[in-house]
Amino acid sequence: FEFEQVHMGVPIKLILYAADQPSANRAAGAAFERIRQLDLILSDYKPESELSRLSRTSGAGKPTPASDDLWRVLWPAQQLAQRSQGAFDVTVGPYVRLWRRARRSGEFPSPERLAEAGRSVGYRHLKLDEKRRTAELLLPGMRLDLGGIAAGYAADEALKTLKERGVDRALIDISGDLLAGEAPPG
Repeated sequence: FEFEQVHMGVPIKLILYAADQPSANRAAGAAFERIRQLDLILSDYKPESELSRLSRTSGAGKPTPASDDLWRVLWPAQQLAQRSQGAFDVTVGPYVRLWRRARRSGEFPSPERLAEAGRSVGYRHLKLDEKRRTAELLLPGMRLDLGGIAAGYAADEALKTLKERGVDRALIDISGDLLAGEAPPG
């Protein structure tokens, strides 16, 4: 059974092997609902998402509690940033905003705008407290962008949701990020 919906601003396709259409419908509906919930937490496009609210605290000197889902994305992202010495960095939101604007306008950002954005970027300026599960953006103007990790987490959570509903055999495609469960029989 195949299902497709748009969430997180991209097409998401679920291919399921299930006993019957009603079972497949229920499992797919639950998986899409889980992805929708995650989008409300992890989106940098939605002004009221948990991530956007956290970004608005940048430079305030106030650690902010993170939900379980946000923490499960921020913590490994920050570990990867440290291991890669910043090659992977979720604090790139100011750069992403400039490039999104450039894509719409057809004009590259000026060197001055890039330098200005760069003053609010850097994984070392994202402070995570593992014990309290809080996040603090130390510099004013910091913005988080989870585009490099959120779709993978959403796929993991969708597969977990499918399995909870008895569907182990699935392929999840979130705009090219693929996750496969068990293979169909044969």
